[in-house]
Amino acid sequence: MRSAGAGRSVVRGLVRALAAEHGPQQQAAAVIALGNDASERMFTGLGFDLHLELVGYRRTGSRG
Repeated sequence: MRSAGAGRSVVRGLVRALAAEHGPQQQAAAVIALGNDASERMFTGLGFDLHLELVGYRRTGSRG
């Protein structure tokens, strides 16, 4: 199911729940996989700005 607003509803609900439990905050964080343009557009559309871009490395096999 794409472009139906499910992701936006989930994020809005999470932000509301966090605000109810901890009070309104100025910052929230999300991890979005590189190249996930739809998620980037969704968060931008919800008023979030890109603040920090991280790159992670993982060892995928043994070196023999």
